[in-house]
Amino acid sequence: DKDKPAGIIALMGMQVTKDVTSEGEGSVHLIGQAADAVTLKEYRGLGGFSKIFRNWENEDTGAEFIIGLPNPNSFPRLLHLGYHEISWLHHYLRIDHPARLLIGSNPLSVLIDAIWSVPSAVRCITKGRTSLYGQARALFDRPVISDTPTFSEKDYGDINSSSDIRFTRSKQYYSWKQNYNPELSFRYMALRCRDNTSWNGKDIPAGALLSYMVYHLRPMKKGHVLVIDDWGVMSAIAKHIPVAEPSGSGKLPKDTGFFDKKDIAAYMAAIEWLIKAVPEKYELVEVPLVNPKTAEPSILTRLHFLNICKLPLGARGSPLIASPRAGADCFVGRSSFRHLDSDVLS
Repeated sequence: DKDKPAGIIALMGMQVTKDVTSEGEGSVHLIGQAADAVTLKEYRGLGGFSKIFRNWENEDTGAEFIIGLPNPNSFPRLLHLGYHEISWLHHYLRIDHPARLLIGSNPLSVLIDAIWSVPSAVRCITKGRTSLYGQARALFDRPVISDTPTFSEKDYGDINSSSDIRFTRSKQYYSWKQNYNPELSFRYMALRCRDNTSWNGKDIPAGALLSYMVYHLRPMKKGHVLVIDDWGVMSAIAKHIPVAEPSGSGKLPKDTGFFDKKDIAAYMAAIEWLIKAVPEKYELVEVPLVNPKTAEPSILTRLHFLNICKLPLGARGSPLIASPRAGADCFVGRSSFRHLDSDVLS
């Protein structure tokens, strides 16, 4: 129609590192992630949406295949184009300050929330005295919190080697994340080793990155939700979280000889310490878009998070789909999607 714009489709190039070894080596794959698609009303129903996606799939774009997290309207249309579901990502939620959530901030809510936190505090103290949890907790210095990433090139290397399949992190990646969500104020937390030490047979120098978290606060009618957009525990203290049982339950595989109690303790101690160190006030903690094909749900459940997509609250989560060129057993279906937040997709 005389080159008049009919709509727009946005695709992002994303790097995924696969089959990471203990030395941090792995194969790097470039894939396209569908970010947005809009067709003007007068051009809808003419097949333009389908044509663009088919052309992109068939042309040599440099990317191996397309993935996406479609909304309810786009999901059936993309299945019709040959896309297939490779996982369904869920939201996990924890209530940390119930009284402040219900009645606001006042002396009564402070008292009730203090009582609410007693069992958790007792468990942490008991663990800290006698268990692997306490030994792991003793490794950590106080978290450093900043408004921009302060990771070194070595830190990024450690982050990218902390998972078998992982979307590649970099300074440019976090810059894109902030530009893609300009209305959000992300904060970055780095948890480092307090002293020269050893853990699980590995020597760890003081100042080495052991864990990290990226978060922002989402306002509610009363209070705020602490949204954990990205997190990780380094392979210096814990092995990679394994792929979950085939049922997709998110449970740890029965054969976990390579992922032992020390690994679980390191994950729990690091993530709990980071959450407790957040300086802002919040009532709920949300971990969005958790992949049940990994064992991450098992770690979050141990930290008292609930899968809200399985509760009657209307939380849908998001299907993760891949284009036909990806094949039926697409490796991205076993990856972490910590790099997206629930303010973008819910």
